[in-house]
Amino acid sequence: GLLALWCLCRPAAPLSTPTTTTEQLRAAHRSERLNLLNHPLQIQLATGALPYGSFVRLCHDRSTILDAVRSAAAAAGADVLADEVSNDETKAWLDAAEAAGKTISTGDPSIKCYACGGDHLNVDCPDDLTVTGPARAVAAVLRSYSGAEAAAGVLAACEYGWACATLLEAGFGETPYAGWLTSHAESLAEASAAVAPLVDAADRDAVDASYVAALSALFNFVDSEASTAG
Repeated sequence: GLLALWCLCRPAAPLSTPTTTTEQLRAAHRSERLNLLNHPLQIQLATGALPYGSFVRLCHDRSTILDAVRSAAAAAGADVLADEVSNDETKAWLDAAEAAGKTISTGDPSIKCYACGGDHLNVDCPDDLTVTGPARAVAAVLRSYSGAEAAAGVLAACEYGWACATLLEAGFGETPYAGWLTSHAESLAEASAAVAPLVDAADRDAVDASYVAALSALFNFVDSEASTAG
């Protein structure tokens, strides 16, 4: 509700005809980008309501996705995210969330994880964390392209940075997950800017399919984690 109100009150940008391929792709698929921005998982990250187990899975999956983003960008002729995937950075986010009171513990001794016996849900067990199928699917889509199509796939994956940046701009920075939002807003904006000229050098029809496929895979990943987290 707060995000919708902010969007309504925000001054409208002047209308202009998209000229570059990047602008055309974003204009044509604006609804998909808005779905990503307004997704419940994003709102939970922005408000701090996301269960900690879900955040742990996101942190675990991100390196697989970002490795694929970097690989696809290289296939297109761009160098992005050189220092982005950092275990230390991820640990700092997790520590900050725990310090804010986030935990996988249910506080109910009658709940026993099948894998380790802890008082958390089975899906949250730290002994059974593997890269999720939807995260691997995003990576597979990105790695399937080369040239301008790969650049368009990277551009689509980096729209997640726009979603994070928009939430921060709307004032959702006071959250245990602020590190996640800030890092992706900044690093993915840089990656997007690096591949945009490569996308713009191609005709929109030549790269539309790869942009849509990557954006759809990314949304499916976010949607899957939201379903898991409840």
